[in-house]
Amino acid sequence: MVLDIVEKLDEWIERLETYFTLYGYSSKEKIILLFMAIRLETYFTLYDYSSRDLFYSLRQRFNQSEQEYSTEFQNQAMVLDIVLEDYSVYMKYVSGLNEYIRKELRLFPVESIAEASVKAIAIESKHRKGTLEFPNLQF
Repeated sequence: MVLDIVEKLDEWIERLETYFTLYGYSSKEKIILLFMAIRLETYFTLYDYSSRDLFYSLRQRFNQSEQEYSTEFQNQAMVLDIVLEDYSVYMKYVSGLNEYIRKELRLFPVESIAEASVKAIAIESKHRKGTLEFPNLQF
């Protein structure tokens, strides 16, 4: 992460030097603009890393439907320009599902997030129907 910031900082300095020369800025103005550029670049770099961390830690929450989880997953992937067709992203999606869905999903040949989502919705529906038909029985 630090190396990324340093590399981007070098790029910013080169751009700013060209800009400063072209428009004839004073040394004081150069320093102020350089610090502003560094702060902005650091902020956006850290924001990108924290957003990706949130994406990779995304899990289906308790009482969150599979459809809500799937929508949230796909929206975050779209914002971060993550390709949904990658196998690692598919595995991340499946690992974020509730355990009972994940276990039953392994019984089916599923190769994409779209297929997994359809199967997971069916599994969730079956599970909810089963809990309604058989309320807590006490012996």
